[in-house]
Amino acid sequence: MTPTPTHRAAVEAHAAVCRAARAAGEPRPAYPGGSLMGADLTYAWLAGANLSGANLTGADLRGAWLAGADLSGADLRDAVLTDVDLTGAWLAGADLSGAVLIGATLTCAVLSGTWLTCANLTGADMRGAVLTGANLTGANLTGANLTGADLTGAVLTGAN
Repeated sequence: MTPTPTHRAAVEAHAAVCRAARAAGEPRPAYPGGSLMGADLTYAWLAGANLSGANLTGADLRGAWLAGADLSGADLRDAVLTDVDLTGAWLAGADLSGAVLIGATLTCAVLSGTWLTCANLTGADMRGAVLTGANLTGANLTGANLTGADLTGAVLTGAN
């Protein structure tokens, strides 16, 4: 398969994050509190990355692998996370309002206190996810698998 310009851009963006992590002596990609607003990170390999508090508003993360990543407190409003793998990721306190998470894998992810208002979680795999105190007002949960998920204190007003 020949890499597309979009794929090349995602690989280059990931490489830049990795270079910054190595320069800082980080054992994994790190960009805490940084701005990747509107970035094209399609198919990026960011497993275990430290993106806590990062601004990813409107970023395109389609098909990205973020298993075990720390996205706590990150701003992911209106981000595209279709088919992303967030298995075991830490998203506590993140804002995913209006985000598109169609077909996303969020098994065992921690989403405590996360804002998912008007998020599209159609077909998302959220088995065993922790959504305590999360706000899912107006979220689209059509076909989402929430088996074993903890929704204690979650707000589901207008969610389907």
